[in-house]
Amino acid sequence: MLRFWRSAIGATPELLRHTPAEGFPALLLSHPAGDVHYCGWTSRRSFGASSYLVVRPEGNVLIDSPRFNGHLARRLEALGGVAAMLLTHRDDVADHACWAERFGCPRWIHRADADAAPGAEQLVEGQAPVLLNPGLRLIPTPGHTAGSMVALLGEQILFSGDHLWWSPGQRAVVASRTYCWWDWPSQVASVELLRDLDVRWLLPGHGDRHPFAPAPGERRLTAPWPTAAGWRLAERPYFQLQHPPPTTVPRRILLTGGSSGIGFAAARLLLEQGHGLILPCRDAVTAEATVARLRAALGGAGPGLPEPALSAPVADLADLSSVERCADALLEHGEPIDTLVLNAGLQDSGAKQPRRSAQGYELTIAVNHLAHQALALRLLPLVEAGQAPRLVVTASEVHDPTTPGGRVGPPAGLGDLEGLRSGPGFEMVAGGVAFQADKAYKDSKLCNMLFARALERRLRQRGRPLPVLAWSPGLVIPRHNGGFFRSSRRHNELGQRLFALVARDLLRVTASPAQAGALLARLATDAEEGAPGFRYRCNQVLGPGRLREALVEPSAEACDDALAERLWTISADLVGLPPLPL
Repeated sequence: MLRFWRSAIGATPELLRHTPAEGFPALLLSHPAGDVHYCGWTSRRSFGASSYLVVRPEGNVLIDSPRFNGHLARRLEALGGVAAMLLTHRDDVADHACWAERFGCPRWIHRADADAAPGAEQLVEGQAPVLLNPGLRLIPTPGHTAGSMVALLGEQILFSGDHLWWSPGQRAVVASRTYCWWDWPSQVASVELLRDLDVRWLLPGHGDRHPFAPAPGERRLTAPWPTAAGWRLAERPYFQLQHPPPTTVPRRILLTGGSSGIGFAAARLLLEQGHGLILPCRDAVTAEATVARLRAALGGAGPGLPEPALSAPVADLADLSSVERCADALLEHGEPIDTLVLNAGLQDSGAKQPRRSAQGYELTIAVNHLAHQALALRLLPLVEAGQAPRLVVTASEVHDPTTPGGRVGPPAGLGDLEGLRSGPGFEMVAGGVAFQADKAYKDSKLCNMLFARALERRLRQRGRPLPVLAWSPGLVIPRHNGGFFRSSRRHNELGQRLFALVARDLLRVTASPAQAGALLARLATDAEEGAPGFRYRCNQVLGPGRLREALVEPSAEACDDALAERLWTISADLVGLPPLPL
């Protein structure tokens, strides 16, 4: 991948040799649909991405944003200015606002990436191609980011953003899972949409450009990049993906926390992929509304979504009796569960006093840990009867005091479980201190990690090893008032909104619900995650607007087997179930 980054910083030597004396933009090619110029002046804010100006009678189009520069602006004005700006995805927006102000041009971006370009005038919706003007199509290609798009000029010139690029070493057009920030299966599916195009020129944002065999009499690039040996006009460039497309077999999945946030985003994607879902909700009103929203989002039941594919039984995680009733109904029905996803979470930051579950336990621990252990233990017979079964547990990096999130405020730490051991009425799991809402949440996520490791070990020692996958979605702050932070906003509305502005909009260190939901859906279904054993994945921040999930080690306390056993035994007693024997 060295050439990927080398070519991302400015122009190649071949291009520089053909750059006009007065500087960029440099003419790359002439085509009946328009002359294509390379803008140069790459920006650190877009990680050195290439941008292009298409000069057309219908009005010039700027594809992605170069660094704003007065000299370049005057050169663009001399070529006729900019009538529209197309932003292929969130990473390559750079100085879009400066260019839009200079030329008064509308900016086009997909709604799923629109938060990276506040004020964009034209938002592309859904997955249908959009005709920007005659001879220029925008094609949504979600994957690299949720809102990635490519532009097709004259049906032959493909501006691929960061979706695809040419690999000289492989002599192929490639896409990379390593540099996929949103969802790899979606990117693979998007690549399939482009296979039948008659691409003559591939012009990416990052990576190598490449011309394919031109028609007789058609002008080549002014910079003499060689065509691939052996290519003929009738042949098509092929797409060599670094990982093969996964095969998806429909699964029956139980997902807690599916009524909002990450869980709802995952549920929608799973239904689109043809999986069956059970979404326990805290009450009948929430259950009915969740089902209605999902069916509306998918256009009704639709093909592949018969009525039995989606159900929403009532299971209030703040009441162990409600959890028991839900589990008993599912056990009586007897249908196996292929994936059990323990995802629901509660954070009450800013609360001065603890809230209580129906059984009198501190509510954060009750919902995030105790109810999920109760549900898992009760439903384990259905899970073990499932097809290639697995369990997925939504944890958080804040369980680890050495991570950026874990270092803010009091660290997670369970001590000797004195508070939990005392039963109803405890304020903190470790006991001995007054209630601290932030620490209660961190402790609950540490409990999730210890529970997941203890469950995997018990299953393995009983001769029934299964995948138990813990994961951290990263910091997810939606733009609406629902989702994960809805409880915290009640205690500090202004503080939460300022935090969201800085983290999500200025520093861009957050994941969107769609991005995190896609990762959760992949963990629940991907065959690559089917190997038995415990694994922990974290959605890590690499830079502004750039996240990548990776296998990481849990905190030292999360790896304490003796603590995990004590927590397992005490928790099983509190939820009224015998411990799963070793």
